[in-house]
Amino acid sequence: MGKLMVVLPTGVLIGILGLGWWLHLQGQANGDSLVAMSLASLGVYPVIAIFVVGIPKMVSGDKVYSVSEKWFYGYLIGLEIVAILVALYLMGHN
Repeated sequence: MGKLMVVLPTGVLIGILGLGWWLHLQGQANGDSLVAMSLASLGVYPVIAIFVVGIPKMVSGDKVYSVSEKWFYGYLIGLEIVAILVALYLMGHN
């Protein structure tokens, strides 16, 4: 349940990103700010989530990761990489 609560905000941020793209395609000016805000949040959120979720694991001294934890951390790291690459692409082409 705890990991699901960490993953849910990424869905909201991706929804805001989609809304921003749709508004941008409709020619409305506030779509650009929504795209920028959601991409910045998608770039910062996984770092904070990994830090907050990893603190109890580090404090307990547990060095073994289950398969679900590996998928969870892989998801957050992959999300971070994709957000950075999309942001770099948009900075270079706009």
